[in-house]
Amino acid sequence: MKPTVHIVSYTHWDREFRWEFEQTRMKLVDCVDRLLDIMTSNPDFKSFHMDGQVGLLDDYLEIRPEKEEVIRALVAQGRLEIGPWYTLPDCATLHGESVLRNLQYGVKVSRGYGSVLLCGYNVFSFGQIAQLPQIYSHFGIDTIIFYKSMNPKRSALPEFIWAAPDGTQAYASRLGPEARWNYFFAAHVPIVYDMDPWHRDWRYEYGTQGKVVHTADPEGYAFFHEILDPETSYHKENLQRGFERCLETVKGTAAPETLLFFDGTDFTEPHPLTPEIIAGLRELFSDRYTIRHSRLGVYLEELKAVLASRRDRLEVVTGPMRDGPVGAVHSDVLTMHPELKLANASVENRLVRYAEPLSAAAWAMGIGGYPRTYLDRAWKLLFQSHPHDSIHGLGPRELGEGGLARIRQAGEIAKAVERRAVSMLAKEIDTSASPGTEVFLAVFNTAPFARREIVEAWIDVPAKVALDALRITTLDGAPCGIQEVQRESMRAGIYHPRNRNMPFY
Repeated sequence: MKPTVHIVSYTHWDREFRWEFEQTRMKLVDCVDRLLDIMTSNPDFKSFHMDGQVGLLDDYLEIRPEKEEVIRALVAQGRLEIGPWYTLPDCATLHGESVLRNLQYGVKVSRGYGSVLLCGYNVFSFGQIAQLPQIYSHFGIDTIIFYKSMNPKRSALPEFIWAAPDGTQAYASRLGPEARWNYFFAAHVPIVYDMDPWHRDWRYEYGTQGKVVHTADPEGYAFFHEILDPETSYHKENLQRGFERCLETVKGTAAPETLLFFDGTDFTEPHPLTPEIIAGLRELFSDRYTIRHSRLGVYLEELKAVLASRRDRLEVVTGPMRDGPVGAVHSDVLTMHPELKLANASVENRLVRYAEPLSAAAWAMGIGGYPRTYLDRAWKLLFQSHPHDSIHGLGPRELGEGGLARIRQAGEIAKAVERRAVSMLAKEIDTSASPGTEVFLAVFNTAPFARREIVEAWIDVPAKVALDALRITTLDGAPCGIQEVQRESMRAGIYHPRNRNMPFY
């Protein structure tokens, strides 16, 4: 049988990196607008992979809500591949719960659009954590593709079996030497632009590829030059050389019957002549290869079938994929913008250890409903701050400021949910066993074990009470050890939902 070549069109889209989010979103809207125009006008443009993150569609539809039905139709037809992640998190930097929740939310939102691609798509993080096969298994994902970075000495073949610390196994591929841009660099750029992105003299020359624009003001003169209306060119004379160069990037695979050609890279838009170029490749190579404008999901099914038949040839690899050197996994970013990581960790803990368990306790006791909408909002803000460039503040100053603002906003929601839960629980405590007592202090332990420690508390005592000494007992009368630190006369406010606010002394 002839080997099948799967040309998968895609983009890798950092939610913010070279530009802060809102400027990046303008480019995203341009990209998706052009994609939808191409796909709706040309059925031969078979499919497009949305970078494994469905959050891009949410960001797009906030600006283009009228396009939702078009997107749903393309997802239903299998032409637009979305999910399973919501955003692309840098897993090693985050609380494990954030990694799980991001994937859980991404699968949910993708299914809301109509379908989800169940692929362990990790071609973005600065290294991969060892638990990924275990995490993916909970979502029915048994195949992982990634890069950044695994030492080839750990497996002679690019494909192998990856075992998590708990023993869960998944098929995995570290891709070839040119990773997720093999076809784009080896074939697409030469065929479309008659240029070689691997050449040592790779550079832009004035007067080529369309009109170049950039601002000349003091604030923006060093900003990116942009080609807003790129030429739609096609150099048929480079078809054979481009295809053969791409074949070199997949040599040594354990599954030579089915080959993956990734057509895209960072912030790239679809090319309208892709179907015509693929038709040209078929004319040249149809006697040796079956060439498809394909979906990543179709390739994965073929890959799994081949790997299953050769499982005894595959090596079992354990541990994280962060082999280095530093430049290969960019581990130096872990020390950048610590304010982002510290703020994020604080909010993650507030959500997981306080807001959620206290809300669950109140809901379980029948005290109001579970605040799912508020918690989903807080998590979504965190997910939008967890992409690998965002959480490290990699980009202009405004990028880090925007990420920190989102994290703090999530923290305010978590704090409000937590306070509402403890207030509702405290309100329901039966204090009738202590007649005559005016002030009750409720202490909450959200850990799954008993605790004995010192708690700092500010206790409100009405100003009219002449207090010589402070005594605290449990509800059954047992004394509590206390150490009074200071007293202050204060005026607080009382919020009444049906009356004018009142001072409280």
